[in-house]
Amino acid sequence: MTAAPLLDQQEMMPQTPFDMASDTVRAGMLDLFRGVMKEDRSARRSEVRTAWKQRAFRNGIQHLYYDPSSYAFYTPAASGKKLPEFMGVFNIYTPHYRSFVSILSATPGINFVPKDLQQSNDVTAAAYAEKMRARVDQIVDMRDRQGEVAGYFCTDGRTITWSRTDKDGNLRCTIHGVLESKVPIYSRKIERWSYCVLSEEFDIHEARDAWGEYADEIEPDASGTADATYERLARLDIISNKKHGIGESLKSLTTEHTCWLRKSRYRKAKEETRAYLQQQFPNGVRMTIVGDVLVEAIPEPLGGADVGGKLAVAWPSPGQGQNRPSMLHDLLPVQEDFNDYKNELREQAKYLNSATWVHGAAVDPDAIPEQSGEAGAVHVINPPNGLTVDQCVTKESAGQLSPDLINACESLLQFGEFTTGDLPSLQGSGTPDQETASGQKLLQDQAKGQLSTAWGAYQRLFANTYAILVREEAMLEGQGDVAVQSGGLHDSFNPAAILEGNFGCYPDTDSAFPETTADKRASLQMVLTQVGQADPSIPLHPDNLKLVKQYSGLKDLIIPGAEARDKQLREIEQLLNEPPIPDQSQMVQYEQGAQQMMAQGQQPPLPPMTCSVPIDVDWDFHKAEMDKVQEWLNSDACSEQQRKGNVLGIQNVKLHGAAHRQALQAQTPPPHIEPPKVSMTMAVTDPSTIAQFAQAAGATATTPDGIATSQVMDDRKTAAETQHVAAQAQHQSVLAAKEAVSPAKVTQIQIPDQTAPEEK
Repeated sequence: MTAAPLLDQQEMMPQTPFDMASDTVRAGMLDLFRGVMKEDRSARRSEVRTAWKQRAFRNGIQHLYYDPSSYAFYTPAASGKKLPEFMGVFNIYTPHYRSFVSILSATPGINFVPKDLQQSNDVTAAAYAEKMRARVDQIVDMRDRQGEVAGYFCTDGRTITWSRTDKDGNLRCTIHGVLESKVPIYSRKIERWSYCVLSEEFDIHEARDAWGEYADEIEPDASGTADATYERLARLDIISNKKHGIGESLKSLTTEHTCWLRKSRYRKAKEETRAYLQQQFPNGVRMTIVGDVLVEAIPEPLGGADVGGKLAVAWPSPGQGQNRPSMLHDLLPVQEDFNDYKNELREQAKYLNSATWVHGAAVDPDAIPEQSGEAGAVHVINPPNGLTVDQCVTKESAGQLSPDLINACESLLQFGEFTTGDLPSLQGSGTPDQETASGQKLLQDQAKGQLSTAWGAYQRLFANTYAILVREEAMLEGQGDVAVQSGGLHDSFNPAAILEGNFGCYPDTDSAFPETTADKRASLQMVLTQVGQADPSIPLHPDNLKLVKQYSGLKDLIIPGAEARDKQLREIEQLLNEPPIPDQSQMVQYEQGAQQMMAQGQQPPLPPMTCSVPIDVDWDFHKAEMDKVQEWLNSDACSEQQRKGNVLGIQNVKLHGAAHRQALQAQTPPPHIEPPKVSMTMAVTDPSTIAQFAQAAGATATTPDGIATSQVMDDRKTAAETQHVAAQAQHQSVLAAKEAVSPAKVTQIQIPDQTAPEEK
């Protein structure tokens, strides 16, 4: 337990602007808050009443009595009117609520993007912000926050997140719906709000302990205005999930209001209060009121991260003012009619049961209740004279439920699906006329398309919320390194770098619900495949590798080219701020040459220069870094440096890129050049030469004598073949001469030739 500071220490503690305010000023500030709570009374009660009823329906309380005198909902018994016998709840509102919450509470697809991709501070800040997001998720339990927002989207027309560091130095993010927030009804966007009030109930003792200096002034059930009390009853009614017994709870609870005011609101204050506020809170003020006591006022603008504020707001449905419909607003009349029809069917079922009539003289009426319906039971009946048993006992025909009423109930179920857009295909169910997987996927995408407006608002809300939370946590962590565990690995970084750069947090998409990170990943893969066929170097570009890592969904994935690209950006920024330096490795040779030229009366050239940021020849990714330098030298950022006259800085970058190029060329082995192949045809007859060629070709057991013998045999064979051909030619010529001497004899022979050509 921490001891209280001594008196002299308390006097030395710095005072806030609120501590120096006079009682008159504090009273004037409290009057500003009270005036805010009274504004737009009719419109405010209308939106509170709508959200109140929808949240009660979500809780299963769907038979409500509205009292126009108090603008409040009560149980039907409080109306004093005769109530129907059957008042059951046949809840179709809550199943639709659960369906939408299960879909919308998915992790939003958002990304931290540097304002300038060519600025290393921005790139580093965005990368560290993405890592800090994992830490934020654990601290504020973001999964629960996502479920809360999805729930408010179903029942409320407005949802606000408040991200901040509380009094104890802890990061917090709270979600507020219509019942918990009051804003100008007729202002379209948060930029036009002149005030915002967030309200929440606390235990009275907890509030007194938290604000010990004002503990004696804080009282339970002290809300200051009737409007604040009305909204308080609505919140407690929903939290308690009942319509009675709230009175005793008011004795132990108090309401804490957090009120933001723009400086334009100061005009409604008196002169002394207005002058104080304009001097001490020139950009707006955040006040804390517990019960009816002003306990704190600090400078804080009203808005989001873009103006240094801590609020983010989203609306599930499009509209112009702040009183907008929720996602399940149109389901209320369907639910009420469905309950009425089902209760009417219950009433019909009860009174349409058939009755049995018996003759009074045949059966003792007093004995009927005592008779048993067990199997084998025997009952005695004494028909009067002249009557049969059938004439003494008559059973009515059973009644039938109204088929029109049954059909109306079925129609209401279908109409509820149509009204909300919560179709069966949204949950993956098929239809009788479409049972194929591709057809069901098409129907599911069409159903999700109806949620695109709400889904886009949901993503934008969390993008703005994360932008605030990440910066808040970075300021809390200070200058020390932070270790974030992701995927079983620990990654350390300096949170101060988040505050040094400019970045934004943006959703994956603004409207199309099905277009998630997975869809963008598929699109990126398709594009890189197509352009890679035309130029294989495009997918390997450092910037494209950065996109691959971003959309891979694997935060622990290491892509050397992407990491080297970020490293080179940081080096380029340093190179631009420094001039080139003399190349010491060439200075001895340069000085010798310069002296010789000066001795000859010539002007020596400038000394050889090198980049001020040396490269690591052995360990740098020279290809990726050289590509990034080349891209930068052809970018608008380089043109801007030229316009500023930073010639030395640009030259420094060029020398650095040239060093990477030389190192890359040194690492690349020279291409292997094969000697030219020449083919020649020669007539070689020398046996020794032929034997040498044969041995060079791999032939074995080849000698000059063997080759000579082979040649003699070949010559003899050739001569024999020549003699044979000459003999055949001589024989043919003799036969031809004989035929020419006796032509008549040949003419007399007229036998047809039946032999084959070969036999002839």
